[in-house]
Amino acid sequence: MPVTKQHPPPAQPWIRETAPAAPFLTNANTCSACGVRPLSSPAGKVCPDCFALLQHEDWGAAERKRRDELKAQQAAVETERREARRAAQAQIAADRKQLREQLAREALDRIGVSNKPEHEP
Repeated sequence: MPVTKQHPPPAQPWIRETAPAAPFLTNANTCSACGVRPLSSPAGKVCPDCFALLQHEDWGAAERKRRDELKAQQAAVETERREARRAAQAQIAADRKQLREQLAREALDRIGVSNKPEHEP
């Protein structure tokens, strides 16, 4: 039986998992992970269930982000409304111009004046 050269198995890629988000103190004064009211300690508020030191989440940043998104949405709606109003005004102006031209042609036809040049070849 011939001897074959054996290769080691291919190396597996390293899989790095990200750590879960740290628990924080919610608006209801509970732990975000387990929903238990925290105990006060000299270091701050500690969850008695998961032993996490709870800090307030930055609600201001979330509120600013929400406000900015709302302002962008309102600006888009306002721009769309302005464009629709401009398009409607342009259509009204075009209709008025067409009506004025039609009335002018009818008035010229009533008095017998032709729109054609007199020296046509």
